[in-house]
Amino acid sequence: MSRSIHVLAIFQAKAGKERDSEGLLRGLIQPTHEEQGCIRYVLYRRVDRPGTFYFIEEWRSTADFRKHLASPHLTAVMARKDELFVDVDVAFVSPVAGENPVKAEYNSLHSDSDAAQKISD
Repeated sequence: MSRSIHVLAIFQAKAGKERDSEGLLRGLIQPTHEEQGCIRYVLYRRVDRPGTFYFIEEWRSTADFRKHLASPHLTAVMARKDELFVDVDVAFVSPVAGENPVKAEYNSLHSDSDAAQKISD
């Protein structure tokens, strides 16, 4: 089984374009969640730097992420990149540490078809 792909996308809005940028980025969430292979797609706003937004993404595969890059909703936002953003940066990242072992065990129990059996053992 291949590992999922983790992406950090950073968008820095131009001064005076923060509200428009946020609305446009929020508009990506629903259609992206409907894409095949989207595991996680969460928008964050940096509280100490107005106009800075982060997407924390997880994709089942590189192929799924590439399809996302070509999606109509994302290409529509990127067509307005020069109008709304000072900078857009996309980085592939990998988790280093921080998984909660209790949650991992819970998730493994509930993702397995024999979860009821494991709990009763």
